Amino acid sequence: MAAPEGSGLGEDARLDQETAQWLRWDKNSLTLEAVKRLIAEGNKEELRKCFGARMEFGTAGLRAAMGPGISRMNDLTIIQTTQYHI
Repeated sequence: MAAPEGSGLGEDARLDQETAQWLRWDKNSLTLEAVKRLIAEGNKEELRKCFGARMEFGTAGLRAAMGPGISRMNDLTIIQTTQYHI
């Protein structure tokens, strides 16, 4: 999970940025608390699984395990995916 070229962000900095944004946006108490718990425990391995890469829409639609983070299926990722931008 390398940072985009020229971003100046290392892996941990990008992970911190993704989780901070998640904490601001997630309104589901279950997934929000799960991320807070992982941060409090310092569980970087699980956080990387949750925030390593955004789900991609494929031929079978969106498929991912249920859970917190941009790599998983949850309220926030569904809302973000279904928003219409003009």
